[in-house]
Amino acid sequence: MSEIDTQNTIAKIMVPISNPDTAETLLRLACALVNPEEGEVIGLYILRGDLEDETKVIDQLEPMMEQLEAESYTVTLQTHKSSSVARGILDAARDNGSDLIILGVQRSSPDQVILGTIAENVLAAVSCPVMIYRPAKAEHEIKRIVIPTDGMPPARAAGSIGIRLAQHYQIEAEAVYVQPGYRSRWEGLGHIEQTLEHIPGASRVKRTLITAMNPAQGMLARLNDDDLLVVGYSGRSDFERLLFGDFAGQMLNHSRCAVVMISPTTETLPLLKRARKSVNRFVLKLTPAEEEDIVRQAFDLSAGNLDYLVLIAIAATLASLGLLANSAAVIIGAMLVAPFMQPCIAFAVGMSTNQMALAKRAIFSLLVGIPLAVAIAGLTGLLAQGRPFTAEMLARGNPTVVDVLVAFASGVMGAYATARKDIPSALAGVAISAALMPPLCTFGLGITAGNLDLGLHAGLLFLTNIIGIALAAWVVFFWLGLRPIVEEDEEPRSTLTSIVTFVFLVTLTVGLLFNLSATPVNRSQEVIDMLAEALRPAHIEDVELLGTEPVNVTAIVRSNKLITPTQVTAAEQILADHLASPVHLEVVFQQVISAP
Repeated sequence: MSEIDTQNTIAKIMVPISNPDTAETLLRLACALVNPEEGEVIGLYILRGDLEDETKVIDQLEPMMEQLEAESYTVTLQTHKSSSVARGILDAARDNGSDLIILGVQRSSPDQVILGTIAENVLAAVSCPVMIYRPAKAEHEIKRIVIPTDGMPPARAAGSIGIRLAQHYQIEAEAVYVQPGYRSRWEGLGHIEQTLEHIPGASRVKRTLITAMNPAQGMLARLNDDDLLVVGYSGRSDFERLLFGDFAGQMLNHSRCAVVMISPTTETLPLLKRARKSVNRFVLKLTPAEEEDIVRQAFDLSAGNLDYLVLIAIAATLASLGLLANSAAVIIGAMLVAPFMQPCIAFAVGMSTNQMALAKRAIFSLLVGIPLAVAIAGLTGLLAQGRPFTAEMLARGNPTVVDVLVAFASGVMGAYATARKDIPSALAGVAISAALMPPLCTFGLGITAGNLDLGLHAGLLFLTNIIGIALAAWVVFFWLGLRPIVEEDEEPRSTLTSIVTFVFLVTLTVGLLFNLSATPVNRSQEVIDMLAEALRPAHIEDVELLGTEPVNVTAIVRSNKLITPTQVTAAEQILADHLASPVHLEVVFQQVISAP
């Protein structure tokens, strides 16, 4: 979590106001902390997709906003649609560049506070500071701000916020330090001064030293019902420990007065602070609830059940027919059906979280689906024997690095869409299927037709693409914060397995890319240039290269003069000398007739 700058004005505070019981109080606190001439308070209402009417929500909030405006408080009302409240708060805070989020919590019993799933998930994934407000047991007008001190950063954050609130409400602020009786008085006062040092307005704060063996009990005895206790906590990773074991947690649970908890301070330079805020706008971290949902979804996706096999069969049939008919529309239809995204994403989730059982399930689903698709493509090819190879098939048999980059982009899209529920995962599924199903079916068709070069090149493209998709998705999940889940009794061997697997896949992908770069298709421009010279003045529209022994070259040529077989034979020999391999050249001649 980021930290609050004790020296600079908090420019933008975001207050979720979905709970009407605490909304007005939280907005008043925010307005007390921000300078209305330099900053902004945003009242955020999260709309749950299309379930809520935005106009109706604004009408319901209007009386509260008018009341605050009548009291000279300036608040900007903002709505944000999201699949969950916690995710909506995090996205809105990131998009607005918020400096602080204020959340309210309630008591579940007289001596116990429950954060709730929304606050817990926000605290776990937020990139800016969060202030927690817990109301008093009984409603009272605040007459004093009490700030526990110990000289540490959390206490300095509390001092900065407490003094600002005291100045706004024009009430007394008291800094308190609790120490055992055997300690020197000057030592305790030194901790107070260390806490308040360099905080504007600290000279008007009352200093109080309390003697008690138990700091929490000593502080609780000092508090009145009409106080506001402002205490620092050390951050989201320790928040559960704070609630149940240390000083700040005891204050939150047991004090009768209202409590504000705030994260530590930092002495960041303004330029670095702005740079960090800019970077945070591009940082997206999953909440614990989202991580659990992704893992649960991945287990469902990794199951190679009957539905998965049926979709594979339908998609392979459509893709094979589309390739044979040279129909891009039919191939796109196959992409819409193909479920190859499921095991690819499940594998990436399994490796990201170090759950080998999940990764193995995903691999097994692929090992079941791939042979099925190849068998169906091969059977379709047998039924359509004698048909010439189409441009769609030749395109998959002549892979390039661009095709692999498409696969990487598809993997990124697939992982991101899985993590972001507001993005239709079907779109990512189409992108992944585009990189996998057509080359896989081309592999089956090419092998059935006896053209090993076509089949092997298409199979190479499929293998490179599927590894690229898995690696890209793995990296995206890591960027989103999905980390290995290591049990206490788990051996470190499984983590090492994940690392070795990642390194192996990267190495294999690089090797396959080099292999793709060495294919004849990457020499197509050289072939075009040589044919243009040999068949001058003809214009070479396009060329296709297929195979290695011999290299089959198909050239589409436009010219206003006839091209003779002698010219084709001469051009074929020139290409063979250059490529150091036998060449079979076939020229598709398009005669150009110009008006006199």
